[in-house]
Amino acid sequence: MTYKLTCCDDGSGLTVGTLIKFDNVTILLDPGWFPGLVSVDDTVKYWSNIIADVDIIILSQPTKECLGAYSLLYVNFLSHFISRIEVYATLPIANLGRVATIDLYASQGVIGPYLSNIMDVDDVEKSFDCIKTLKYSQVVDLRYKFEGLTFVAYNSGSAPGGSIWCISTYVEKLVYVKRWNHTKNNLLNAASIWDSGGKPISALSKPSAIITTFDKLGSTKPLRRRTKEFRDILTRSLQSSGSLLIPVDIGGDFLNLFVSVQSILLTTHRGSRKYGNIPILFISYARGRTLTYAKSMLEWFSSESMKNWETKDNQSPFDIDNRLHFISPNELSKYPGSKICLVSNMDALLNETILKLYKTENLNVILTDGFDSDATMISTMLQKWNKSCLDNSNILEGDMLPFSQTVPIKVWTKQALKSDALDTFKNQIEKRRLERSEKEATLKRDAKTSANGPAADAAMNGNGSLAVGQNGIGINDDDDDDDDDNDVLSARKSDGKNNSKGAKFMEPPVDLYLNENSKQKMFLFNPKREKRDDYGIMVDFSMFAPKDDEIVETSDVNISSKEVPSHVSKKRRKNSNKKDLEQPKAENFDNIDYLDTLNQPCKLRESTKEIQLKCSFTYINMTSLSDQRSTTVILPSLMPRKLILLAPASKQPKNVCSVFTNKNIEVLLFLANKETKITTVIKALDISIDTELDQLLRWQRIGGDHTVAHVIGRLVKTTATTHTKGNNPDSTRSKLILKPLEKNPLKISSGGTLSIGDVRLVELKRKLTEENHVAEFKGEGTLIVDGQVAVRKVSDGETIIDGTPSDIFDIVKSHITGMLAKI
Repeated sequence: MTYKLTCCDDGSGLTVGTLIKFDNVTILLDPGWFPGLVSVDDTVKYWSNIIADVDIIILSQPTKECLGAYSLLYVNFLSHFISRIEVYATLPIANLGRVATIDLYASQGVIGPYLSNIMDVDDVEKSFDCIKTLKYSQVVDLRYKFEGLTFVAYNSGSAPGGSIWCISTYVEKLVYVKRWNHTKNNLLNAASIWDSGGKPISALSKPSAIITTFDKLGSTKPLRRRTKEFRDILTRSLQSSGSLLIPVDIGGDFLNLFVSVQSILLTTHRGSRKYGNIPILFISYARGRTLTYAKSMLEWFSSESMKNWETKDNQSPFDIDNRLHFISPNELSKYPGSKICLVSNMDALLNETILKLYKTENLNVILTDGFDSDATMISTMLQKWNKSCLDNSNILEGDMLPFSQTVPIKVWTKQALKSDALDTFKNQIEKRRLERSEKEATLKRDAKTSANGPAADAAMNGNGSLAVGQNGIGINDDDDDDDDDNDVLSARKSDGKNNSKGAKFMEPPVDLYLNENSKQKMFLFNPKREKRDDYGIMVDFSMFAPKDDEIVETSDVNISSKEVPSHVSKKRRKNSNKKDLEQPKAENFDNIDYLDTLNQPCKLRESTKEIQLKCSFTYINMTSLSDQRSTTVILPSLMPRKLILLAPASKQPKNVCSVFTNKNIEVLLFLANKETKITTVIKALDISIDTELDQLLRWQRIGGDHTVAHVIGRLVKTTATTHTKGNNPDSTRSKLILKPLEKNPLKISSGGTLSIGDVRLVELKRKLTEENHVAEFKGEGTLIVDGQVAVRKVSDGETIIDGTPSDIFDIVKSHITGMLAKI
C-alpha cells in the first residue's frame, strides 16, 4: 500500500499542517498559524493551493499551532467546506479552540473593531460550529464513502480534549500523536496508550507508522515536585508584597495553571486566610469564556481531581469567586498592591500589560513554557535564562534571577475613525456581511440539491456511519431543513407578490391520512381520567383563584424577595446590597461584545517604545508533555514499522532518533513542502473463506468465545471495482478468497498438530483434587502437585511443567494437554 505525506510550511519554517493522501481521500491534520512569523495574507495565499484537494480536516489540540489557521480556511474557502470538507475534533477542542482563536485573531487585528478587520467574531463561531464533535474511542466509519477509512481519537493527556488519532484503511494503520503526556496532571488523566496492566492497547499497537515530532519535550521532574516549586515561588512573591505576572497559553496549560493557583491560595495558611483577599486578574481578549466552557465539560477532566475539589470550598475548580476579575490592561490601576496576573501570551496583550506594570515595585515574572514564543518579551527572558544557566550550573528551575535592561516594546495605539472614514468602514462591513450571508445560503442550497440523490441511494442501500451523516453535508442537515422552512415561510408572507418565475406562490393541497390502530377504531372517544380518593374527585383549589390576584401575589413575592429582613444587622444588609450590585457584573464576565466590528471602529498604529524594565523572573517547566526518557520507552513499545518525524529535521534530537534506530524502527525525517511517497510492505492479508469451505471446517473451542480450525485450501484472487471521488470505476481492489481444494482435502496431512488454548491453573487444581492428589498454590502463583511437580505460567502463551519423570508428571501433563485444542 502506498500513501503520500507532506509537511506543510507557510513560510514560518515550522510545520503548520500535515497532509496525508490515500488513493481516494486527502486528510489535513492540524492547520496552524504563527502570526509572529507569517502574515495573514501570506498564510491564506499558501493554503489556497492546497485546500482544493482536502476532503477531511482533523484537529488534535486546542492550541494555535494546531488550529490557528482553521477559521481563516473556513472563511476564505467556504465553498469547499459546505460542499465537501468535513472537520472532526473532540468537544473540548471545539470549545476551547474557538476561545484560543478569538484571542489569537483579536491580537492581530483580524477580528474586532479595527480597520484591519477581515472577519467577524460570528465567522469564527460558525467555523467551530461546523466541527463534528467526537468522544474518545468513538469510531468514525467512512468506509462507505472513502475506501476502508476509519479513525478514532484517544486521550493524549496534554490538553483538554487533546487527541491521539488512529487513522486506518484496509491496509494502513497510522498513529498521529502531535503532543502527548504519559503522566496525569492536576486536571487530566495520562495518555491512553497503555492499559491498566502496563501494556500498549491493541488499538494503537503495531501501526504502519507513528507520525510525531520531538521538537518539544517535557520536564523529567515529577509533577508533584514541580507543583511544590511553583507553590514556593508564589508564596515567596506574595510574602514580599509583590505582584506576579504569569504568561499563559489559553488553549494549552492555562486551566492547569489556574487550578494550581486556586489550590495554592486555598491551602496556603488556610486557617488565617492570609492570601484570601489577593485578587487574581485574568487578562485576555476572550475574557472568561475559557472558564465558562470548562465548567460545562467536567466529564472530560479527571474524575479523581473533580472529587478532590468537591471536598473543598468550591464545587468545581472553575467556580468564579470575588477574587477573580476579568479585566483589560487599562484597568490594572484599579487593583493596587499585591496581585496575581494571568495574561494571555499574545504579544500585543502582554506588551500592553507590561507597559502598565513595569513601574511596579517587586514585580515577579514566572515563565512556565520554555519553548519559542511569538511574544518578544518572553523570548528575551528565556534567552537570558538559558545564558545564565550556561554560565552558572548552580542555577536551577525556580531560582529567581534579576532582570534589568532597556527593552523595546511594540505598542499599538488606537485612533478612532470619524466622519467619512467611519461611514465608509461601516458600509464596507455591512456589504461584506450581506455578501457572505447570501453566498453561504446559496452554497448550502446547492450542496443540498446535489446531495439529495446520493443520500437517497445511501438510505435505500442501508449504507451509513455511526459518527457521521449519510450524505455529503453530515450530521447537521436539520439546520438546512430549518433554513428551507424559513424560505417557505418568507414566501408565504409575500401574499400576492410574484416570485422569480413570475407566478404567485400557491400552497399545494395535501391529503392527511391518520393511521389509527384497532383500539382507536373500536373506541373512538378516550375520556380523560379523573383522580379520585375515598372522599370523591380530587380538586385543585388554585384553579378557582382569579388570575388578577395571582399576578399581584407573584409580584409581591418578587419585590419582597429582594428586600433584606429588618432583623438583619446593618453590616450584613450592606454586604447583601453590595452583592446584589455586583451580581450583574459577574454575569457578563464572558461577554465579548466589545469585539464587534462596528463597536467604536478605530485604526491601529504600531510603534516601538523603549522602557527600563526592572523585575525578577524565573522559569519552571509546567508543560504537560512527555519527557525524553518516557518517549524512548513508550513509543517503541507500540512496535511501529516506521517513525515519521515532522519538519524541520534540525529540531529533532539525534540521540532520541538513534534509540528508535537501534530498535530496528525505520526513522524518516521529512523536509517541508516536499511530498514523499511511503510504501508499506504488507505482512498481513485479509482473506475471506468461501462458504463451501466453511462447511468443511471442524471448529474447536479454546476457551471463552475463541474458536480455531485447521484450514487447507487454494487461494483465489478476485478484483472488486470501487469508485473514486468522481464516481469513476477506475480504482480496483483485489480480494483474496480461500476455496476448497479440487482433490479430497481429507487425504492431505497437515504435517503435525498444534495445541492452542488457555491453561487455567485453578481448573487444573480442581481436576487433580478430584483424583485425590494434593494440589496447592505456593509463592508467585506456582501450583505444586504432590510435592513433586510444579506448574507455573511464565506468560500468557507459555506454561512450564517442572519435575522429574514419573507417573504424577505424566498425569499432570495429560490434564494440561487435555485443556488445549489440537489443530
